Amino acid sequence: MENLLINGLPFTDEMKPSALVKISQQCGEFYTEANRLMSRENVKGIWEKDWLSIVTGKGFVYLALAQFHQATVCAEATEIGEQLGRWSAS
Repeated sequence: MENLLINGLPFTDEMKPSALVKISQQCGEFYTEANRLMSRENVKGIWEKDWLSIVTGKGFVYLALAQFHQATVCAEATEIGEQLGRWSAS
């Protein structure tokens, strides 16, 4: 999914914003789950400290990207208040 968002940038112009929301949200949830699993005590020593920070950061980035794309969906539906709220959340 991350590869689709990063390398598929020319194609994202053709995708519906609601599809981008779903992909970004799912990617963020995957990173959040990976961070939770990597933080367990029995496997925490396997990873370098940097990896936990990277996975946490990527999770936040993709969840914020989902909020940004959802703001675009709200803009198309002329829901200005929700659009502004999603932009500030992202």
